[in-house]
Amino acid sequence: MKYLALMFLILFSNITLAKLAPSKWSDLIDNSEFIVYGIAQEIKITDSGAGHAKFKVIQSVKGKYSEKYITVHWSSEFHDQRISEINSSSVLFVRKDSQGNYVGTSYGRSFWKINIDYSNKENSYINLFGSLGLIQDTPESITEYFYPVKYMTPINISLKNHNRGSNFN
Repeated sequence: MKYLALMFLILFSNITLAKLAPSKWSDLIDNSEFIVYGIAQEIKITDSGAGHAKFKVIQSVKGKYSEKYITVHWSSEFHDQRISEINSSSVLFVRKDSQGNYVGTSYGRSFWKINIDYSNKENSYINLFGSLGLIQDTPESITEYFYPVKYMTPINISLKNHNRGSNFN
């Protein structure tokens, strides 16, 4: 019976809970050159998954972004964020990369789609946390992120050379 239970766990366990760095809102805000609220106008994604989205800037929240549009880029890596919906509203935490492109400030946690509840105007809200909001460590923590196990690096392997410095605290 023990072996059957163990085999069941091994065969059907396929996700784990991991954190992307940085894990605090204050880090995300402090490390962003600009924070803008915008609406996706154009999206281009390559076959590899890399791409960019052009946003109409509605408001600059941090920094003085004076252009009418901002284009944000993402890589083809599995857990990098992508924009997938035209006319979707998002808060974008961005910085310039070495090629002069705007990219997410924090790998995997920089583009936040705004979900607004219009069903009750007196109780409307903006939900930046989605369904993961209940599993935060503290109110300042950014929500965790679910990964398929096949994309996880075992803890006992050095992560010093890992691209973008993920942490597993």
